[in-house]
Amino acid sequence: MKKQRAERLYLVYRKFLSEALKPLNDGRLQNLIENCPDLIQISKEIETNGFDDFDSRVQEKKLIEKLNRLDDLIAQENGIKVDMSALEFEPIDPENVRKSIIVAAKQQEIEKLKIVLQNLNNTNDELAQEDELIKKELEKSCEKIEETNQLIQNSVYS
Repeated sequence: MKKQRAERLYLVYRKFLSEALKPLNDGRLQNLIENCPDLIQISKEIETNGFDDFDSRVQEKKLIEKLNRLDDLIAQENGIKVDMSALEFEPIDPENVRKSIIVAAKQQEIEKLKIVLQNLNNTNDELAQEDELIKKELEKSCEKIEETNQLIQNSVYS
């Protein structure tokens, strides 16, 4: 792809110059030679000078660099177009987005509820311990009441 445009331009100019000088090389050559003996030499010089002049102009650094840069940019653009197709995304379904947001929110709620459940379980454990202490205290009190009742009964009947 590189230098392709410069080569094509050179070929077009060579063809143009050859076609322009063709009438000098036809069957009229004999007639022209008789009337102008230096015609063949002039024709060759025109052709040579034309090609040399064109060659020197085409070989100028800026023209070739610009044409090559153009080819590079075109190739790069074609490459980018191909690469961009590889980056195509599937369309986003709003329902799936909504569901994923709801799922995330529900997961957060579940985590909060787990913390609340843990706190309630801790509170229940503390209350169960207090309940045990109260029961033991009540049992002791009941035992003392029984003892006191026994003492009272023993003292009344004795």
